Amino acid sequence: MIVFGESVINDAVAIALFNVFGNYARYGHDLDIFPTILLFLYTFFGSVIVGVTLGLIIALLFKVINLSKYPTLETAMFFLCMYLPFVLCEAAGMSGILGVLFNGMVSAHYTHYSLSEEGKITTH
Repeated sequence: MIVFGESVINDAVAIALFNVFGNYARYGHDLDIFPTILLFLYTFFGSVIVGVTLGLIIALLFKVINLSKYPTLETAMFFLCMYLPFVLCEAAGMSGILGVLFNGMVSAHYTHYSLSEEGKITTH
């Protein structure tokens, strides 16, 4: 588990840095240290905040709305909700991959228990 966590954090930092330096390369800006650090912090922590927040909201949504009678709808709604952080992060100029990663970690911990048995099998 420690190796998995370490590799996930390495990947997350690498993705955030790639997005920051990719913006500089794409638009031809000069590389200033202070704006670069701010853009990295915005990209990394903004994506984490969006992913975790939406993960908690989705967990609450699935706890309140009981879709166990409709497992196909439950599964479809689950997958659509997992795509939402990607869209929001990309629209805000953050990393959608990091948003989905942290949303998935929160959802695996909280939302999984609110799904029906068939929904758990399908989404696992």
